[in-house]
Amino acid sequence: MKRLLLIIGLFVVVLLAFSLYRLKIVQEMRTKEVVPTIVEYKRIQSKLSLPAKIQYERIIPVYTQEDGKISLLSKNGDLVKKGQILAYIKIDRLTELQRKKELEEINIITEETRELMEKRLKEKEEAKYFFESGVISKKEFEFISDKYKETEREYQKNLSKLNLFKIQYSPHRAEVISPIEGIIYELFVENESLISKNAPVLKIADLSQYRIETKAGEYDVKKCKLAKDVFLKSELEADKVYNAKIKNISLLPDKGGQFTVDIELLDKEEIDLRTSYITEFLGKPTDLVLAVPISCIFKDDKDRDIVYLIKDDKIRIQRVQTGISDEEYIEIKGGLSKENEIVMIFYKELNEGDKVIRLQKWR
Repeated sequence: MKRLLLIIGLFVVVLLAFSLYRLKIVQEMRTKEVVPTIVEYKRIQSKLSLPAKIQYERIIPVYTQEDGKISLLSKNGDLVKKGQILAYIKIDRLTELQRKKELEEINIITEETRELMEKRLKEKEEAKYFFESGVISKKEFEFISDKYKETEREYQKNLSKLNLFKIQYSPHRAEVISPIEGIIYELFVENESLISKNAPVLKIADLSQYRIETKAGEYDVKKCKLAKDVFLKSELEADKVYNAKIKNISLLPDKGGQFTVDIELLDKEEIDLRTSYITEFLGKPTDLVLAVPISCIFKDDKDRDIVYLIKDDKIRIQRVQTGISDEEYIEIKGGLSKENEIVMIFYKELNEGDKVIRLQKWR
């Protein structure tokens, strides 16, 4: 009997120890390590950075004048001057022979017209003498003079055609010339590729006619409208910052729900249109408002803003109403009070009622 009671007693002790151990494990599982902070008053200056895009108002296509193989001398983004050679076209042998034959034909026609013009000039001079001597009538003289004038016009026409052809014609290659000063906006051909006459080679954007725009969603466009200062910043060179202003905001969004915000530079200095920029909108600094670090704001399963409030060393999930924000802090319009302690960083999922261990002091 004593042995039985001893066994029962040992069993009860083991069961009790196991229960206590299990309770300790559960308590430890519900104890979470967190980094807290406190709610305090701050001045917030809203800041919004959006990609800027250069939109060229005038873009000129450039075409070839010959068939052949093209050798490009420029690439996308290159700055070019008016009259600059952009490419050479090596004319094939058959085309070269055809152009040479065409040149000879135009030359022969021009020379024949010149000889005819000289002949009719002599006839005109003789007719003038006979008219003044009374041998022929005025009508006959005018008929001969008109014939000369008609031949002279024909000669000038053929001569202009010949001179133009000589400019365009080269025994071995033709040139693609830039019609304006600008930047190469788009290339349509690859280097050393075959190209046909009158085919597009590239497009050149006129550097004197452009605008700067950025796209903003419904929420961001409100920040744009309230911006106190606007800057255009180079993404490649940190020291390239230009003062700007909002020139216009579209009344309606595009199909993607984006509003177009046109930006105008206040600085008259030239900017490098080949690089990429961002537009920065700075709002007017607020008076002191209740604020917390942005990292303290989380979302619940209904996409509502919440914070993890620490009360009596336990987690309490608290809904909050937020306002404007800068790069670090966000305004709290409701749900918290000054000196409330909230979670800024946690390492395991937090639930209502979890006990917390603070890893760091408030900052």
